[in-house]
Amino acid sequence: MREIPLTVLVDRKLIETTSQLTQFYNTRRQRELLNFAFTNCTKEALDFYREQVYPRHLNSFPLFGIEAHGFWTAKEDVEQRFFVLASYAAGEEPGEVVRRYMQSAEFAADISGFDLSDIIGVESTILIPSTRSPLE
Repeated sequence: MREIPLTVLVDRKLIETTSQLTQFYNTRRQRELLNFAFTNCTKEALDFYREQVYPRHLNSFPLFGIEAHGFWTAKEDVEQRFFVLASYAAGEEPGEVVRRYMQSAEFAADISGFDLSDIIGVESTILIPSTRSPLE
């Protein structure tokens, strides 16, 4: 590939060549928004997941290269849903990382006391940051 000179500011970093731009984007963490849909479970079941299970994940995620940036519920949501913003190392396939994690002893310990059948679906959205995004 022919090197093309350029000057752009991306996430407060000065990029001066196409190879620098490619390297910059190849080393960024990939972000994913996860939307966990729960069955018609009780508020107590969702609260148990949010207050007991998910904090356990925060301890085991780093062992698998997963970084959590936050988790939320929706205001006045009629469905029981839980949202997570996570990221993975550049070049990692999020689905593969999550599969390895879910097959681990750490995951089994994390979900102890929780009925996984309460989660009826997980929607994953891979996020692409805009050039002015404050998250790097």
